[in-house]
Amino acid sequence: DIYLDWFQHWLAEEDNDVLDMPKLQYYLMGANEWRSAESWPVEGTEFRPLYLRSDGGANTRSGDGRLSWDVPTGEEPADEFEYDPDDPVPTLGGPVCCTGTADAPAGG
Repeated sequence: DIYLDWFQHWLAEEDNDVLDMPKLQYYLMGANEWRSAESWPVEGTEFRPLYLRSDGGANTRSGDGRLSWDVPTGEEPADEFEYDPDDPVPTLGGPVCCTGTADAPAGG
């Protein structure tokens, strides 16, 4: 287990193969596999801008906000969000709410 090896090396001073591992290990969603690299961003990365879009209701409980590859036209309605740091609105999950991927079930 990579986590156990890491902790044993750095906290228990165990001489294991942690220093020989690739500098970067990441999980590629869609391919559902772990990959390794020596630098970030990984070679072959394609940078593409994403745009926040909606039909004017992204600031509601059942908001219509979305990410899009398409550049907004400028004719779309604007969304606004007001925040008062003197009167914050608490979240349902507190400061550590909602970890995990968007397509994973709650808690995972």
